[in-house]
Amino acid sequence: MSWLAVAAGVAWVGGKVIKGHQAYMGAADVSNAQQAARDMYKDRVGLLGEERALGQEQAALGWESARKQYAGGVSDVSLVGQTALSGVRTSKAGAIAQTGLESSGTIESSATQQTKAILEKSKNDITKLFETRQVAEKEKEFKLTDLDLAYRRGEMSAEEAREATLTELDATPTTHWEGAFG
Repeated sequence: MSWLAVAAGVAWVGGKVIKGHQAYMGAADVSNAQQAARDMYKDRVGLLGEERALGQEQAALGWESARKQYAGGVSDVSLVGQTALSGVRTSKAGAIAQTGLESSGTIESSATQQTKAILEKSKNDITKLFETRQVAEKEKEFKLTDLDLAYRRGEMSAEEAREATLTELDATPTTHWEGAFG
């Protein structure tokens, strides 16, 4: 056997021993990196959950505000309508007192028209309030759906990143044998 062949064999074996030793020494780093990937996933999903919870609170507050505005608006419309109707009755009574006629067609007709106009306006105002409340409810539902979708997209993205990192780290040699012959 030539010295050259022996030297080449020793170099080959030495290289394998060095690679095996490097892989063994890197095992702790790979383990730490795997744990870091898992921790990053948990942190990211936790942040996504907090973001979704805050969005849900905002949507609930917006809806509560719209609900209160609706209730207050209906109360205001009712109060204004009652006051206006009371004014029509007072005007009618005053006109009857001035003319001395209990059943004047003109007075009755005018009071009826005013009453109809007041009731129509009240109906329209309440309809607008109701429609506004419905829009607010749809906006809340849309916001909640959008928050859920954003959470799921973020969660899937974080999971894909974690799995890609773990797969890459799993391919890294961590024992003497894997390092020497892998």
